[in-house]
Amino acid sequence: MEQYEINWKNYYKILGVSPDAEAEVVNAAYKALCKKYHPDMGAADAQRMKEINEAYEHLSNSQKKAVYDQYYHQKQTRTKATPPHKSSCVNPPEPSINPPYVNVGSLKIPEKRMLVFSARNLGGPATDVAVEYSPDVSWLNISTSATTLPFRITVEVDTSSLTPHHLYQVQISLILDGVVATAVLQFETISVSAQQQATNTKASTSGTGTAPTKSPVQLNKVFPWPGWGWQRAALFAGFPVGLYLLAQLDSPLVWIGIALLALTCYGGFATRWLRNTSQASPVAKGAAGTSIALTMGGSLVAAAMAALFVALFIAAIVLVFIIIFGALSSKG
Repeated sequence: MEQYEINWKNYYKILGVSPDAEAEVVNAAYKALCKKYHPDMGAADAQRMKEINEAYEHLSNSQKKAVYDQYYHQKQTRTKATPPHKSSCVNPPEPSINPPYVNVGSLKIPEKRMLVFSARNLGGPATDVAVEYSPDVSWLNISTSATTLPFRITVEVDTSSLTPHHLYQVQISLILDGVVATAVLQFETISVSAQQQATNTKASTSGTGTAPTKSPVQLNKVFPWPGWGWQRAALFAGFPVGLYLLAQLDSPLVWIGIALLALTCYGGFATRWLRNTSQASPVAKGAAGTSIALTMGGSLVAAAMAALFVALFIAAIVLVFIIIFGALSSKG
């Protein structure tokens, strides 16, 4: 026979969790209570720790929890069947607080944080409605949005008087004619200097500190030279150049045109036309770079040929003028 069958104990109340709490909530509540009541801690309480271990042993084991829940529901049914001031009530009240467990994480010192819980009655009418919290502390303030259910429970936490690097836990209770529903609020305090140090460490680790970083334009360049704008213009120019080469049906240049169009399309769309080159794959960068190189190389060759043609044209004109001037001089 289990201990709770001889001397009834509400394991859910001991751990400060609701009957429908998940295993993670039960584990978190148990660890928090161990930190507070363990013999190695300042607020050691051997009897309290014994009850906590006993409750966790049954609620963390699925088989033991299933057996315990049968006794628990029987006990709750008998309790709800005869609530105070409502001995003839057929449909007893059923209080509910959501969320049943809130872990805020780390709160700075000093800092004020406001949280909201919803309170409802899922059962019959209730004459006595009360909201309580334990332990009774000065850094916690609770207010309700109305006097009749459903209403919101606003919890304000002020950490200015708390100890840094300490785990705090508060149990909020909604009581309807003696029937209780609870929610657990948990957080850990941290000093401002410690939080700033953690932030700086994270920033230096992730490379987002004060170290100089390359600008997005520098990161999106395929080649060190020329500038990003020129490289992007060359990538766009791959389309007209490729189409021009593709039109040379009787020349081997048509294959270069097909390759240039394919490289321009893939490299351009994959790098978002050099706006997201740093996040693109090496293949996409290679396609964009090849397209830029072919376009710029072809443009340079075309420019060189055009310059040579212009130079030869000017030289021919100059030569004609020299010949004409020489002929006129010889006649004179």
